[in-house]
Amino acid sequence: MSSLFRHTSPQALGWFKKPLRSVADLKGMKCRQTGLNAELYAKLGMAIVNTPGGEIVHYTPGMHENTSIGEIGFNLDTWKGLTPHQRDAIDAAVKDAFITWIVRWQRQNAEALEELIEKHGVQVRRTPPDILLASLKAWDEVAKSESEKNPVFKRVYESQRDYAANVVPAKRYMFPPCSFAANYYWPEDSAKPKAAAKGPAR
Repeated sequence: MSSLFRHTSPQALGWFKKPLRSVADLKGMKCRQTGLNAELYAKLGMAIVNTPGGEIVHYTPGMHENTSIGEIGFNLDTWKGLTPHQRDAIDAAVKDAFITWIVRWQRQNAEALEELIEKHGVQVRRTPPDILLASLKAWDEVAKSESEKNPVFKRVYESQRDYAANVVPAKRYMFPPCSFAANYYWPEDSAKPKAAAKGPAR
C-alpha cells in the first residue's frame, strides 16, 4: 500500500450532557470513542459507548486527536507500475487538493460552529486544563503498553517522538505563539466563535 496524506486540526474533546469542571467529572461519563482513543478515555474513568446525538454539550479542544489524517491509497504493485511522471502528477494533485481543501475547511468549520450555536443552541465551552493534562498522561500509559506489545507501533511511535524532539523546540524559537497575534486582534476575553460571545441561543 502506498498512501498520500492530508491532515486536519485538533478534534474537540467531545459533546457532553452536563458541564465539566475538572477531570473528576469525567468518571463514569459516557464517551463515544474507538481504538486507542477509547483506551485513553477509559483510563480517565469514562464509559466507552455510542451516545445519541441529542445528549450533548460541546467541549473543545481535545488532546486525543491533535490532527486527523485522511489519505488516498494505492495497491503497492499498482503504484510501482506507474511511471515517475504519473506518481508526481498524483502527488501534485493531492497536495493541491489538500491546500484548497484546508483553506475552505477552516472557514466552513467556523461557519458550522456559529450555526450550531445560533441556530441549534449548542453550548461551546473550553475544556478545563486538568482534563487536557490527564489526557496526555493517559496517552503516555497507552503508548507504553502498545509499544511493549507491538514492535511496529513502537518503531513508528519512537520515530515520531524523535522527529518532534528536534522540530518542536526549534519551532518555539522560530515561531511566535499563535495566541500572540490572535490576542492582539481578538483579545482572549472575546476569543470565542462570534455567536458564542453573545451567549447560547434561546
